[in-house]
Amino acid sequence: MDPSGKIVKSVESKQSVPSGKSITVNQSVEVSDPQLWDINKPNLYSAVTGIKSGKNTLDEETSTFGIRSSRLKLQLATA
Repeated sequence: MDPSGKIVKSVESKQSVPSGKSITVNQSVEVSDPQLWDINKPNLYSAVTGIKSGKNTLDEETSTFGIRSSRLKLQLATA
């Protein structure tokens, strides 16, 4: 979700997990034209991760993060 709470992307994957076992699931999400975080504009996004069985939500966690951009400009001296 973007800083205003609007959902900007949603991804889902279905996995079967045997009782008593654990698995790792990796997902990537690209945010188009993000509102960047900086000290003067601390725009924060939220990622909500949930585990469902059928239509029932078993667990859910929200992680807050900022998106930054940086650039390094080098000027080389010539002799």
